[in-house]
Amino acid sequence: MKKIDRIVLRETLFVAAGSALLSILMNAVFLVIGKWDLTVLFGTLLGYAASVLNFFLMGITVQNSVGKEEKTIKTTVRFSMVFRELLMLGIAVAAYFLKGVFNIIPLLIAYFFPRIVVMFRPKFKLKGEDNDPGENNG
Repeated sequence: MKKIDRIVLRETLFVAAGSALLSILMNAVFLVIGKWDLTVLFGTLLGYAASVLNFFLMGITVQNSVGKEEKTIKTTVRFSMVFRELLMLGIAVAAYFLKGVFNIIPLLIAYFFPRIVVMFRPKFKLKGEDNDPGENNG
């Protein structure tokens, strides 16, 4: 197995931190509107974990695709995307059937947090990053 590139780790940690912040804000909203209970927390935590795992697996796929032929890359990325989407769907379906434990609404909302964080990523420069975003640090 290849060593995980530090860029993949750094970006995953950034997404995890940003998603954690959004998860806290979402739970605060549920608390303010009087709808918060433990199922909201558990749904949030499961959605958070699944979405960060999804992002990490995507990063690993991209890392492992670098330097391969275009046809191989397309096949690998498609397979990864289908696998990850089925994983996310399976988690959501399982949570739906365990309604007494997980609130499905915060779980599904948490699925979008990595996209939101990635959208705002260019606004933040982390310690150790170079000025050239295209430069490989690993």
